[in-house]
Amino acid sequence: MPEINLFGAHPILGEEFRSTPSYIDLSETGPYINQICEMNQLQLNRFIKAEQVLQKVNWSLSGDREHRQSLYKSFALSEPYTHIAIDIIVPAGTPLYAPFDCEVLRTEYDKAWEGNGGFGGWLQMEVIGRGFYIMVGHLKHGGHLPGVGTIIKAGEQVAITGDITENGGWFEHAHFQVLTQQAFDEKLIWGFVNPNIYPDVDIYSPDPMPIIQACYSLT
Repeated sequence: MPEINLFGAHPILGEEFRSTPSYIDLSETGPYINQICEMNQLQLNRFIKAEQVLQKVNWSLSGDREHRQSLYKSFALSEPYTHIAIDIIVPAGTPLYAPFDCEVLRTEYDKAWEGNGGFGGWLQMEVIGRGFYIMVGHLKHGGHLPGVGTIIKAGEQVAITGDITENGGWFEHAHFQVLTQQAFDEKLIWGFVNPNIYPDVDIYSPDPMPIIQACYSLT
């Protein structure tokens, strides 16, 4: 994959989330696994909010390349799945903004997986002139998603995070994923993969953390 052009990246969240976030590791090897391994998603949502209070932050990141068997257990997904996006952990109802100029290519509501580990409301955008795509999931739907063909300038609102009744049944967060041209051409959109089947996942979905870091000047 060509190197992603990150010049001029705009923050994805509003002014109230400009402080440095914490990183909450939800993987099998993370520090919280013994506490969260038997939680349902509502319990996990409360746990994360309490952890943010303890860490004195109002948003967190999680997710990319995390092995999450326990997290997916409540959805009867028992394979050794690896998450391949950044979770931007903010409350339901939080506006999300475009980091770059984008064109909306697809918006959907994941009805087939409603409450069962799907994406809920989601959209896919082409990042104009930069050779990659962005997929954002777990969103509020029902008139809150932009129409296909909409051009959204960097810094303009794209969507709103959904609650557990409309985001696929997950704790409150936005799924932020980068897709390559090859992924787009082959119509491959996953939130998680079995690493035994797709060992070269970077070909399709590279680490989105550099975009987050560019938006917020994180290291």
